Amino acid sequence: MPTRQDVINFAAGPAGMATDVVEEYAKDFVNFQNLGMGVGEISHRSKEGTGIVNRTEQSLRRMYGLPDNFHILFMQGGGTEQFAAVLYNVYAHHALYNPNAKELVANYIVTGSWSKKALNEAQRLGFPCHVAADTKELTGKYGCLPKDSDLNYTRAGETSLVYWCDNETIHGVEYNEPPANIPKGAVRVCDASSNFISRRIDFTKHDILFAGAQKNAGPAGITMVFVRDSILERALVPDLHKMGIPVSTTMADYKLMADSNSLYNTLPIPTLHAINLGLQYMEGKGGLPFLEEASYKKSEMVYQVLDKYPIYENFVDTCARSRMNVTFRVISQDLENKLLVGAEKLHMMQLKGHRSIGGVRVSLYNAITVEETEQLVKYLESFGAEHSK
Repeated sequence: MPTRQDVINFAAGPAGMATDVVEEYAKDFVNFQNLGMGVGEISHRSKEGTGIVNRTEQSLRRMYGLPDNFHILFMQGGGTEQFAAVLYNVYAHHALYNPNAKELVANYIVTGSWSKKALNEAQRLGFPCHVAADTKELTGKYGCLPKDSDLNYTRAGETSLVYWCDNETIHGVEYNEPPANIPKGAVRVCDASSNFISRRIDFTKHDILFAGAQKNAGPAGITMVFVRDSILERALVPDLHKMGIPVSTTMADYKLMADSNSLYNTLPIPTLHAINLGLQYMEGKGGLPFLEEASYKKSEMVYQVLDKYPIYENFVDTCARSRMNVTFRVISQDLENKLLVGAEKLHMMQLKGHRSIGGVRVSLYNAITVEETEQLVKYLESFGAEHSK
């Protein structure tokens, strides 16, 4: 049986974690801070529990140089819960200033499965929606980003929010910059779940940014929500009822979460502690500058070998290629299966593409080192050379 040291885990999420972090967490799960209790057994409202919440927030603020006019919320329900939460909170915010807030339109830029799911949730809940661009409708595939000229927003004063997914894990598409020409007054909402903590972020270009932990930050169970303070200003619930605007569920209410320091109910403190251990580990490696440089280096190595051999087919436009999720096909299903089986024999695990599109997916999250990526590239090089003759 392979050991942890033998395996390279290229999973798309939940992703691998650094062994040093896992070992430290394992100790704390048995006995945290010499309390004789594990971190999963302490109260979320205890000194130790609130300390974990506060330290994790401080770590994130320090890493990103986060402006003081942003709150960080630790929420549950994954990124999928945020599809609805952003709508409830944004419309409640607009309702404070705009008596016609109910008529405002949520704009979605659809570049893959996850932004499409967010749009579907908005439609399911009955919010006014508009597709500012859908790259599959524009080009016949999800493998590119819309040009600035493709973005057809509703007008300023009529737009509640503009929503995009920064990195589409299934199709391997990533933004380099936020979308252009967003209408004035629209709340800018970014799903950064799969490229979070992989590069620096200009928060002057965002109003709400959320990220599930299970790609780059730690185990599943916590979603980190960065929200501009002004968005927390909102109409009261009775006024929302009168205006016919849907009211957020309690656990999706950003203002309630901010006022309670994310501790309105029992927050999964063990998960948050694992995240903070990971943040400390990554800071020790050099923080976001180090992680950003490593992410470009790793992905470029893989793309270079894919471009070198004709048996590999990458359908993503060069300018939209993801640093986090490299997706490709092999020219025949038999060869693709052979590639995956051979990789597993070398203990390179979870390379199979998403069930909805198949193929191969190499996920290069923070826990994957440059050296481990080099091992994969060596295998792809050998396989490509052998089968391109």
